[in-house]
Amino acid sequence: MDVLSIGCPDAHDLQHFIEKMTEANLPIRSLLFINPRMAELKNRAPLMEHLGHPVEERVLLPASYITTLTFRSKDRKAVMDGLENLLKLCQAEILSDRIARHEWKNRFKLMVVKRLGPSLVPAEVVIPLSALGDFMSEIEHRINQPIVKEGVIIRKSASGKPEVVILGYIPSDERTFSYNFVFSLSLTIMNIAEKHGGRAYSTGLYCAKKAEEVLGKERLARLKTFKKEIDPKNILNPGKVIGDGLLGTAVSLGGFIEPLVRPFANYIITQIGERPSEGVRDIPADIAWYAYSCSQCGYCIEECDQFYGRGWESQSPRGKWYWLREYMKGREKWNQFMVDTILVCTTCELCNLRCSASLPIEQSWMKLRGQLVNEKKKMTFPPFEMMAAALRKEGDIRAAYRRNRTDWFPQDLKEKHGPAHLAKSVYFAGCTASYVENDIAMTAVRLLDEVGVDFTYLGEPENCCGTPVLVAGLWDDFADVMKKIFRPSRISVQIPLYRRVPPVI
Repeated sequence: MDVLSIGCPDAHDLQHFIEKMTEANLPIRSLLFINPRMAELKNRAPLMEHLGHPVEERVLLPASYITTLTFRSKDRKAVMDGLENLLKLCQAEILSDRIARHEWKNRFKLMVVKRLGPSLVPAEVVIPLSALGDFMSEIEHRINQPIVKEGVIIRKSASGKPEVVILGYIPSDERTFSYNFVFSLSLTIMNIAEKHGGRAYSTGLYCAKKAEEVLGKERLARLKTFKKEIDPKNILNPGKVIGDGLLGTAVSLGGFIEPLVRPFANYIITQIGERPSEGVRDIPADIAWYAYSCSQCGYCIEECDQFYGRGWESQSPRGKWYWLREYMKGREKWNQFMVDTILVCTTCELCNLRCSASLPIEQSWMKLRGQLVNEKKKMTFPPFEMMAAALRKEGDIRAAYRRNRTDWFPQDLKEKHGPAHLAKSVYFAGCTASYVENDIAMTAVRLLDEVGVDFTYLGEPENCCGTPVLVAGLWDDFADVMKKIFRPSRISVQIPLYRRVPPVI
């Protein structure tokens, strides 16, 4: 699949460009775009990090309507030939391949701009392609807040004509009173969409009164019949999708008073950017900010071992962020179950890779572990306490004797690489390889010897790396371990269970 990004100067040029592509029937598989404000905030959004360091490159986007096209490689010539004249007519330009691949790779990471809020006011609508330019221009004229938009083109809708799904968001902070005024602007966008022949993107709770416009009269009748047969007592999702709930009624009425509220919403000054200033109910400031930055998208759940091991939503990263918000609002309290929920994370960091907002999830749980166990003296898992006790007494987490730590070391290598040998590099086996998986340590030293590495081995003085007590929240014990093992030397490390220690320090 090939990817191409194209920049258009304004919304009317964008509409003209997409219309011409649709008319030419170019073999495009998908077409999506973002507005200039989205490009600006993507440039400002934090990058994904690992251990506090960025693990992705910063790709700066131009302040234009950026359209990303995908098509089969075999269709490239047909697409490029068709675009040649269209680009000139619409004042568009082809952007770099670097931008194109960045936009395609991160097409599901739209919520990264939520970190700059840390909340978003959603406004999702569907409009005819023929009204795209006027719709976008009117929003810019009537709304004074920074609204970011992503659009997806539907070549042939139910009506037979092209439509555009607009996912619009206004960065804000739901913890402030002013958020309520900014939220009213979603009604402004809805009214503008309807004025130009559009409709709400979906129904849910807020737009249940618009179900006929969204779903169609016939489809709505079928859904109501099905609902009545399957759920006559209205137990499932009451008031949602096709219901007559109070919230849907309130939103419908709000549409009439929207012009009165809009000036107040536009008057509010919105701050953009991460700005964690103080903690909330003992939750560190940065973690409090991340909790509200989570969009509850659920991308993290699919990869979470803890969730699949326990099966409850509360065990997923999304569930933990939600619980922390409830705690900060005063609706929840710490108990041992929730302490264990933070502690039981396997620290694999796959959630970090999947997060649509690139939140440092695992690092946040690690920080909470230290606070809960080390500072607040909450109980960690009993096995962790046993490991810590063995570590303090014998220097390992396996409840083994220090005098047996060197039993695995090959006799034929002791003179050449044993504790009596002086070298600039030190092989560090760790507890697991020393006491349980001896073959790992034996293979490692023989490989090092075979390739000619001059190294030594600490022998009985070698201590645990400390990672188990770190992840257990026993940070005082971890600090003691670091003082014992830190030396100004190179250490070749063999610790198979814990990925936090690099291969060579």
